[in-house]
Amino acid sequence: MNDMKQDTIKNKLFKLCKDYVELRIFTAKNAMDVAQSGASEESKTSMGDKYETSKALLHIEKDKAAGQLSEAIKLDRVLNEIQTITTDNQKVDLGNLVLTTNGNFYISISVGKLTVANNDYFAISLASPVGQLLYGLKVGEEMSFNKRTFKILEVS
Repeated sequence: MNDMKQDTIKNKLFKLCKDYVELRIFTAKNAMDVAQSGASEESKTSMGDKYETSKALLHIEKDKAAGQLSEAIKLDRVLNEIQTITTDNQKVDLGNLVLTTNGNFYISISVGKLTVANNDYFAISLASPVGQLLYGLKVGEEMSFNKRTFKILEVS
């Protein structure tokens, strides 16, 4: 595959990952806002044990959403790092597109299967099991995962 086409594919994969993270951030912030407004409403209208139970449940929901927001922000930082690095097309590393005999991988964040130009790519992080096995490998080298061998055909 030529470099121009792979750069276009990488840009599209990056955008899909960015959209995924932005949606997670939006959803988490919205959940926090809903929990906060629910807590405000409960304090105005409820009394006694019911008030305390509702308040505690809303606090748990807000904390859960805050945790999800924190994780989404971490993912966004990884994507921002990809934007600032120059990928080495010799060894698999963050930001690379890796084509293998058993699948195509975009080394970024763990999003799962993404489709660009009718081809499937798996957005994975370096911390994932497959990401750890691919890290540092070069074209022609192989790794095994789940009884399958993956020979690296291209790194861009």
